[in-house]
Amino acid sequence: MSTKKIAFPGTVEGLNGELVGHFGHTPTFLTIEYDENTKAVITVEVIQNSPHEQGGCMTPVMLLKNNGVSEVVVGGIGQRPLMGFIQVGIEPYRGIQGTIKQNFEAFKQNLLKKLSQATCQH
Repeated sequence: MSTKKIAFPGTVEGLNGELVGHFGHTPTFLTIEYDENTKAVITVEVIQNSPHEQGGCMTPVMLLKNNGVSEVVVGGIGQRPLMGFIQVGIEPYRGIQGTIKQNFEAFKQNLLKKLSQATCQH
């Protein structure tokens, strides 16, 4: 079995929490480890984000990289962290408005678009 791990900026409500619109300001990231072939969920974990600081956009990027994340779904993201994800090998996707569970379902159905440019103007 081959597994991957995807991260979602979210709230402490887990899968039923809303996707946070600004990735750098999220209190937590919810990660889902899943089987690459069947997309079956193996584990769900919550990772505490570091406090957002001006110019500290790479901190959450490295946090996710160091936790084995291979994809991230975001509602909004600036150019610097977006390029950081691409540089460290994490595939960024544009999420939909809704819960993390709804976003994971859309991801599994290949409905989310890969990001190549920033979606946030902060």
